[in-house]
Amino acid sequence: MPIRLALAVVGLSLSMLACGNSQAQGESPSVATVEIYSGRPNPSWTLDGPARSAVVQVLDGLRVNESLKAPDASRLGFRWIEVTNLDTSHGRVALAKVAPRVVALELSADRRIILLEDSDSQTLKELLRHATNHLDAKEIDLIRQQIR
Repeated sequence: MPIRLALAVVGLSLSMLACGNSQAQGESPSVATVEIYSGRPNPSWTLDGPARSAVVQVLDGLRVNESLKAPDASRLGFRWIEVTNLDTSHGRVALAKVAPRVVALELSADRRIILLEDSDSQTLKELLRHATNHLDAKEIDLIRQQIR
């Protein structure tokens, strides 16, 4: 009887491990970091599975437009939200810079940068939907002002 119970527990544990999230399967987590030129540390958080999937879905719907300008690093205030480690239809992404109306993806394979047109800033809006527990109201408001 104790052996059956032990086997059942081991079997259940292995099933849970196999059905676990992407981090349990060896993938690196996706971390979002708000780049704000403010003199304070940039806030960041780890995207959970649903947030990560929602962001990837938006990115997959955007088209490449190499005539766009990359996000401006010299800009004061809010610059972009960086997101690491995403698998998109555009390729495996090491780093995405999600700015108003444009997303710059740095592909993991060759570090090539591709620019995506996001005229309605859907990617930023999706990230903000998942940021309410990680950013204060002032930071969220600052970003929303930029995407209007």
